[in-house]
Amino acid sequence: MQKTVMAFFALLVMVSLVGCGSNNPKDVAIKFTKYTINGDYEKAAELGTTGTREMLKFMASMSGGAGAASGSKVGVKHVSTDIEDDTAVVILSAGGQQQSLSLVKVEGKWLVDLDKDMMDMNKDSLDF
Repeated sequence: MQKTVMAFFALLVMVSLVGCGSNNPKDVAIKFTKYTINGDYEKAAELGTTGTREMLKFMASMSGGAGAASGSKVGVKHVSTDIEDDTAVVILSAGGQQQSLSLVKVEGKWLVDLDKDMMDMNKDSLDF
């Protein structure tokens, strides 16, 4: 009986620790935006789909590897999150501007999914 209770509590602790991770659309979008604002395209790429990583490589090459606001302390605030199945849209606010980011859930992990059309429409929007 005592072993069963201990095993239950051990499982409960493990589930709690996994639940404390920041793999939700809001946290991923905020981290991605902060990394992008600061020109840390490598870290931002870790939070993106394959297409997003390719766009970030291009952005890094165009900026010489450093973002225009490198070292910036712009605060990023969450406005809203809309989740539908394995897709989400997160709206953030920073520097007086709002930005909408699309995310997809791939193998249980939320990733930012930028596409070329969105980048064309909002090419300066990630520079809050």
